[in-house]
Amino acid sequence: MRDLDEIDKGILLTLVSNCRTPYETLARKLGITATAVKKRVKKLIDTGVIVRFTVELTTAMVDGGTFLALISTDGSEREDEFVKLIGSYGMAREVGSSSAGLYTAIGTFVGADGLRKFGSLARSIKCVTKVELHTLTWEVGKKTEFTNLQLKVLRCLVDDPRMSIEDISKRSGLTAKRTRTILNQLIESDALILGMRLRLSGGDNVSFLSRIEWDEKLANLGQVLDSLTKMYPIEYWFPMISAAEPTVFAVFVVKSLSDVDRITKEISRVPFVKSSMTLLGKPNEAFPDILDRRLEEMLKEAGL
Repeated sequence: MRDLDEIDKGILLTLVSNCRTPYETLARKLGITATAVKKRVKKLIDTGVIVRFTVELTTAMVDGGTFLALISTDGSEREDEFVKLIGSYGMAREVGSSSAGLYTAIGTFVGADGLRKFGSLARSIKCVTKVELHTLTWEVGKKTEFTNLQLKVLRCLVDDPRMSIEDISKRSGLTAKRTRTILNQLIESDALILGMRLRLSGGDNVSFLSRIEWDEKLANLGQVLDSLTKMYPIEYWFPMISAAEPTVFAVFVVKSLSDVDRITKEISRVPFVKSSMTLLGKPNEAFPDILDRRLEEMLKEAGL
């Protein structure tokens, strides 16, 4: 895996929100040529940083929300089996081992009962000693009723999120002009995300999660995020913010374990930080969740 620089970061953070963003748009944003963007995207795919492009419903489509769970164990489990067990519950879309006896799970829940169900299932596992659940202030999007024509185009996108207008038109039987209009409707609906799965750790890169709890008397959320951006303009990538507590899970990508140690120590010394914990481990494993199943149900109901 290649070393990631600031331009790669800009490309990835844009494509993870809309993987169909034109290379020309990225080029203008990043100050390089469209050809250079195309070459970098190809390299990111070839080296495994971009695992695959995806189509996902937003959580509003299932009247749900996003959660992050920290699961602690006594260490008696087999790591790979435990990750698969958590994924088999059908709520977590990503599960990873952060260190010996500590796992993270990110997924979708529907209603308070759904969140409780995940916590109960996790706590029922013999080796589990603690489950810490956080609902996240993730963008929920909008609930939309797709038309049959929109579902036809969506079927093509599920097979290939970056399928060309020409190919979608051929498969759907729609004109290119109509296909382009429907595609724009889908993108602007806020009911789905054309994104991608990333693998930021490996080779010359180390990805880690920093769990940061701050003192609300000394700083608000905006000040916390601004500080992270100013302190680590390249290493800090994006936050996952707890909805109920003054806690943020910040994603970092660095070049070495010594950088992990340095950033961990620096964050712990920031005046408004009450506590911090570094979660470093293997890349997360992906699983189908509620959103994936609902999307397939919608397409199946439409005969697609």
